[in-house]
Amino acid sequence: ITHNDGKPSIMPALSKDDPAGLVAALENDNMFWRMHAQRMLVERGNTDAVADLTKLIEDTSVDEIGLNTAAIHALWTLNALGTGNGTGAEAIAGALTHPAAGVRRAAVTASPRQTASTKALLTDKDAQVRLAALLALADSPQSDSTNIGAPLVAMLLDPANAGERWIADAAVAAAAPNAAEFLNAALGQSASSEELVTVISKVTTHYALSSPADSILETLSAVEGAKPDLAVVVLDGLVSGWPENASATLTDENKAALTTLMDGAPRFRQGSTADSHPPLGTGRIVCKTLCGNHERPAAASQRCGTFRRKPSQRSSTMGRLAGFT
Repeated sequence: ITHNDGKPSIMPALSKDDPAGLVAALENDNMFWRMHAQRMLVERGNTDAVADLTKLIEDTSVDEIGLNTAAIHALWTLNALGTGNGTGAEAIAGALTHPAAGVRRAAVTASPRQTASTKALLTDKDAQVRLAALLALADSPQSDSTNIGAPLVAMLLDPANAGERWIADAAVAAAAPNAAEFLNAALGQSASSEELVTVISKVTTHYALSSPADSILETLSAVEGAKPDLAVVVLDGLVSGWPENASATLTDENKAALTTLMDGAPRFRQGSTADSHPPLGTGRIVCKTLCGNHERPAAASQRCGTFRRKPSQRSSTMGRLAGFT
């Protein structure tokens, strides 16, 4: 069955001996032929078509629905040929700002991991591109993915990402390799959002599981003066995630400083009452947990488990925990 006004599909004669013809077929209006041409270019294993593929990527035109499918196929072909770090590197980098969102998404996914250029896509107008950028950051070497705390926090505070479940999940993966940096950036915020609280909770628990003795004092220092709802989530994650049989390697001076710091933890309000409570003893729970000089009672551990609640319920949970100091 064909449409009366339909145009006959062009059926190209594809041959591995005709690289120029294969590249031209990447512009075919039928995805069947485009995929076959891409496959054959990759199977050839030669790089003699890189220059022509680069030209397709550099073409910034888009069709009536905002796509440039030829550029997307060219990007993935270069990726499969392993030329992303060579001749095609400049074209791939330029594709990160291509007018077509599909091309930008393919570029950040298929290109070698470059943290600086990837971070710029965290504010892209297309949610799929933002998601791809987060996953690329999560896949970047830890040494190359520093200084992403502030951009990630800003992204999670952006109303454009409100309700985007997969954005929040991908942000957890991107933040986890540099959890301390992310948490310090988050605790320094005067604003909050449901997405930010969700990511902080998961990242803090992941962070605590590794018993990060080298950075825990800096992270706890950031709790002082932080927004109460954010501070609660961090303390929650540290208590519930820190291994019971592990302890941070702290000097007596470190322990004293930690105790003093946590004794001055933010005041929390319980439930919806307007009365401000004194420090709830949460600091001492955190101190004892990190220093390894106590065993949490079963009831305390159970109540730590209840921390995985909505933000509005956490302050009352912290209040109940005060009974276990």
